[in-house]
Amino acid sequence: RDVDAVAQWLEREAARPDLALCSSAVRTRETLEIVSRRFPGLGGTIVDGLYLASLSELVAALGRADPAASRVLLVGHNPGLSALVAWLDPDVRPPVAMAPAGLAVLTLRVDGWADLAPGAAELRQRL
Repeated sequence: RDVDAVAQWLEREAARPDLALCSSAVRTRETLEIVSRRFPGLGGTIVDGLYLASLSELVAALGRADPAASRVLLVGHNPGLSALVAWLDPDVRPPVAMAPAGLAVLTLRVDGWADLAPGAAELRQRL
């Protein structure tokens, strides 16, 4: 139910992801399946290394994302996702704790995924 609410929000806000990077865990694949029902043709890639990935592993996975994708949906796990949000936007206080089926929408301040660095984004929305 929570995942469907997130997918509805993405649809309502015209924030359709161009690409999804998803952990190979069963629950994350189920999450991606629910989101994909709202966005047919969403390019989803299962990435084995995202299961309980560290901050550096998440940054590396995003850095390899297709540069043509302007919106990437990262479906993964804590504590890595919470650490990623705090790293990308260290001005957020208190730091974001990602809930199951939560969503953090960030706007990049850099030209592409390969340019990610500390402070490279601004948290715009959190669900």
